[in-house]
Amino acid sequence: YETIAGGAGAGPTWNGRSGVHTHCTNTRITDPEILERRYPVLLRQFGLRKGSGGDGKHKGGDGVIREIEPLRPLVMSILSERRCLQPYGLEGGEPA
Repeated sequence: YETIAGGAGAGPTWNGRSGVHTHCTNTRITDPEILERRYPVLLRQFGLRKGSGGDGKHKGGDGVIREIEPLRPLVMSILSERRCLQPYGLEGGEPA
């Protein structure tokens, strides 16, 4: 499996980082060329999801979009959070 990066939250004096692993250690995402060589998939899009970090004095980091198109019928799974419930802002910060 691979871990997908996201945005790190802001702090009292700093903006959050975009497109980073904040929840795991000793992991990395699979390079697009390797992913497409090993599996019957096409990586359609991979980049930052602009504006997804929310708004406030210090903005949270933007998450990522990783759109994968299967080239034949496949069974895939994803384990994630913040897909249905957005992160909340603190001390006047706006939700993502």
